[in-house]
Amino acid sequence: MGVLMLAISCSIKWQPLLIAPFICICVISAAGEGLSGRDKAYKRAVPFMIAVLLVVLPMVMMFGAGAIINSLQRAMTRHNFISGYALNFGWLHAWALHLWAPEKYGSLQNGEIDLIQSRDALLLLPEKVLFYLSYGAILIAFALQKKTFKQLIVYSMLGYLAYFLFNTGVHENHLFPIACLAWILVFIDSSQLVRAINLSIAANINLFLFFGVFGQRVNPVIAGLDITLLFALANLCLFGGFLLHTFKVDNVRLKFWQSRKPQPSDAAS
Repeated sequence: MGVLMLAISCSIKWQPLLIAPFICICVISAAGEGLSGRDKAYKRAVPFMIAVLLVVLPMVMMFGAGAIINSLQRAMTRHNFISGYALNFGWLHAWALHLWAPEKYGSLQNGEIDLIQSRDALLLLPEKVLFYLSYGAILIAFALQKKTFKQLIVYSMLGYLAYFLFNTGVHENHLFPIACLAWILVFIDSSQLVRAINLSIAANINLFLFFGVFGQRVNPVIAGLDITLLFALANLCLFGGFLLHTFKVDNVRLKFWQSRKPQPSDAAS
C-alpha cells in the first residue's frame, strides 16, 4: 500500500520520488524474511508489481512513456534558479552573489534578495556537490542500518531535506512533504514532536515570507536586513541537528566502508 501511494504521489508531483530509493531498500531487505528462493523473490516484487499495474501502466497507456520521461527530465533540468524562493543554501548563495557581483547578478533591491537564474555549471556546482554527497551518504547510512519503519521515515526525511537545502532549482513549496513525514514520525516516536512542529513551521514560514496569506508578496526587510537569510540559516541548523542526532544514535561513522573494530574496553566489558 505504501509503494502504491508513493507511485500515485509521484504521478502528481515528482519530488516524492526522492524517497523511493529508501523505500526500495527497505522493501527489498525486509520482504520475504524467513522465506527462501522463489517465495522470497515474489514477496519482494509484489509491491512494485502492484504500483506498476495500478498507476504506471495506466499512465503510460494514456500519455505514452515518452511524455512521462520528458516530464521527469523537465522537472530535473528546466529550473535554472540557484534557489526558487526556497530558504536553503542556494538562497544564501544568491545573497552572496548580489553583494559580490552586483554588476552581473543584480544588486539587493532595498536590501531584499531576488531570484538569480544561471546555466553556468560552475556557479551551480557547490549546490550540486553538496546535494549529491549528502544524499548519497544518508542513503548509504540507511542501507547499512537495521530496517525498521521508524528508520525508513527518519532517513527518508534526511534525504529529502538534503534535496531541499542543497539542490538547485528548488521552490518554496517543495518542503511540504517533510511536514507529512514528520507527523508520521511523531505517531511512531512521540519524542519527535518538537522536531515535527519546527519543520512544519519552517514549511509554512517559507511560503508566508514570499507570498503572505493571500498571495501578496511580504516585505522581508527589517532594519536593512532581509530576514529570509535568518530562516535559511535556521533550516540548515534544523537539518544539521537532525542529521548529527540520527548518526549519533545509530552509531553511524563517516567511513561507511570500515567496520567498527572492537576496542579493548569493549572486550573487557
